[in-house]
Amino acid sequence: MLLTVSIYVGAQNSKKINQWQFPTSCGLDFNSGSPVFVTGGQVNTTEGSSSMADNNGALLLYSDGATVWDKNHNAMPNGTGLLGASSSSQAALIVQQPGNANTYFVFTVDQEAGPDGFRYSIVDMTFNGGLGNVTTKNVLLVTPVSEKVTGCRHANGQDIWIVTHKYNSAEFYAYLLTSAGLVLTPVITTVGTVHTGFGNTNSIGYMKISPDGNKLAVAISRSNMFELFDFDNATGIPSNAIPLVVPNLTYGVEFSPNSKVLYGTEFVNPIYQYDLDAGSPAAIQASQLLVATSSSPELGALQLAPDGKIYSARKTLPWLGIIQNPDVVGLGCAYIDNGFSLGGNTCYYGLPNMLPSYFNSVGFQNTCFGDQTLFTVADSGAYVICSWNFDDPSSGLLNSSQYYEVGHVFTAPGTYNVQVILVNQSAVTDTLYLPLTINVAPSVSLGNDTTVCIGSTFVIDASASGASSYTWQNGNTNSSISVNTSGAYYVVASDNGCDGTDTINVTFSPCAAPVVQFSSSDSSWCEKQSVDFFDISTNNPTTWSWTFAGASPSTSTDQNPAGIYYPSYGSFDVTLVACNAAGCDSVTISNFVTEHQNPPAPTVSISNDTLYCSSAVSYAWYNTNNTSLVLSTNAYFFPTQFGSYYVTITDSNGCSTPSSTVIVNSIVDVFGNAIYLSCHQNDLTGNSYIVNTNLENYTLSIYDVNAKLVYVSSNNISHTSEINTSGLVDGIYFVTASTSKNILTQKMLVNKK
Repeated sequence: MLLTVSIYVGAQNSKKINQWQFPTSCGLDFNSGSPVFVTGGQVNTTEGSSSMADNNGALLLYSDGATVWDKNHNAMPNGTGLLGASSSSQAALIVQQPGNANTYFVFTVDQEAGPDGFRYSIVDMTFNGGLGNVTTKNVLLVTPVSEKVTGCRHANGQDIWIVTHKYNSAEFYAYLLTSAGLVLTPVITTVGTVHTGFGNTNSIGYMKISPDGNKLAVAISRSNMFELFDFDNATGIPSNAIPLVVPNLTYGVEFSPNSKVLYGTEFVNPIYQYDLDAGSPAAIQASQLLVATSSSPELGALQLAPDGKIYSARKTLPWLGIIQNPDVVGLGCAYIDNGFSLGGNTCYYGLPNMLPSYFNSVGFQNTCFGDQTLFTVADSGAYVICSWNFDDPSSGLLNSSQYYEVGHVFTAPGTYNVQVILVNQSAVTDTLYLPLTINVAPSVSLGNDTTVCIGSTFVIDASASGASSYTWQNGNTNSSISVNTSGAYYVVASDNGCDGTDTINVTFSPCAAPVVQFSSSDSSWCEKQSVDFFDISTNNPTTWSWTFAGASPSTSTDQNPAGIYYPSYGSFDVTLVACNAAGCDSVTISNFVTEHQNPPAPTVSISNDTLYCSSAVSYAWYNTNNTSLVLSTNAYFFPTQFGSYYVTITDSNGCSTPSSTVIVNSIVDVFGNAIYLSCHQNDLTGNSYIVNTNLENYTLSIYDVNAKLVYVSSNNISHTSEINTSGLVDGIYFVTASTSKNILTQKMLVNKK
């Protein structure tokens, strides 16, 4: 896989934007191809500025909208007192007059729709020993306006449109700058959103036209909106407004070099991206993607640079953010927050405002050997002739072309100096040279697909490719990775903007046959029940074959079969065969599980005051009224009160069986005499109960159903007693007759007549 790399170079005016001067006293020099920080600048505002270099890329002049400075950082004669405001988003825009190498127009806008509005001043570079002089100053064009001014080349390739936006209005004003001067009658177009409200602070924010001159975008700050338009660079008319709403205040806007991607900043931090090739207005809105957040609490301007990158102002930090690949839709645009150091300075919200037509008139992309390198003339409508020479004579007739967009496959890696000759509609010829290097993508080989033993680690090494960077599918950036799970692993090896990739399939497999072992949820039980079995074999078996003698089901291929049922008694064998890629092992354990039959029910006999059980290993006596309380663990039991009793016996296998219930309705005293207790309602009165017992010197007690004592009488000697129940509510009670040796209880139902 080869990475597409886009590199753009400018046309005849490209070096004019190689010098940047912006807040606060910051300067960048792009003549080496990459920015170099320079000092000495005098811009000390917080927002807009503009700067201009000569045809060789040397600083010529710059302005913050209030002052024009020369290349030596001195204010030009008559260069102070311009009416652009120090806190205007795009306080100034410097444009060279077409056809006049020494005349520059400085357009300025007031802040927050102030009365000074949109004006121009003129600089003549022939004065002051070539350092320049402001010869015309502060000519009013329209007021009030938003803090916005931008421009682009006319479709004729020579003239330049200068565009602003009136405030409290939806009107764009487009002025045409020609070799004869500025046409003072603007093209006025009413389209899109009215810029108004919020105490005139809704005038804040940038406006830009795309490098190809076909799109226009504005940030309407307090409306939380970017607004996108088509722009006709033949007529100066914007049309087809598309609102792009975001959560917070907007500020900066900028187009990618290929004019197909729009970026915008919110004050509170994020940078949004829009795909202008998405299709319908709704699709463009839906393409909104947050591609960057910054460690700075506020972001400002976005500005396309000669190196094809977009730089971002960050209010409080001494760094510029950088969108490295702005033509790429998605996160591949690659924003870097601390992208370029400002030497301890901060630029607040401002970066230099520049004519986008100075950027990227001619560009190329795809510089990896074997790819088709694509060459484009972005503002092709400005030219009537285009002639390419690719400096690749080995390609024969394919070494030249007359198309504005053309692809060429270079015959060998190396450095080429591509020439393009452009003739505009005014018959002006411009010859450009595009130096480029065709690089070989790294050759990556991860080796053949391989199988590795489970439990080991396998190292996949891509370092032999000699690439400068690596990216594995899991995000690892080392030249090698260690893996211990099966899968497909791939790497992208990058060098000089070209990528090579390879994939290897690594399979982890057992290298030794299983050693079979198993266990069960139970190995010995009583009566019919189901059992679960568990494979605990080593060396990672992958298949299992179980055999359960005497069970239902009798076989299984599950790793851990559950619910195996044994319908008969006895001891049974269990067999397991387990296999993996290295082989099989099997184990049979004889009599591994045993099912026992419960013992036969015991018999209970009564002799005098004692209950006796037939022979067993262990015993447990219970009253049927409380089966959780064991009354005795002997083979016999002496009941002390009437009731129902049973005994549960256990045999040597731990299996248990209960006896039938034995009812005790008489008790024998210590002399072998039967004792009794009875009670019945006195049918004559209905308000008393007659109690009969043969106990001597006993205590008679009555309890309600809540075990509350409601009556007691001690030292009774009479075998018959009458209990007055007139004071008791109807219901169930319990009568107890007790001595030191015996206790008898009967239920009593009180139902007064």
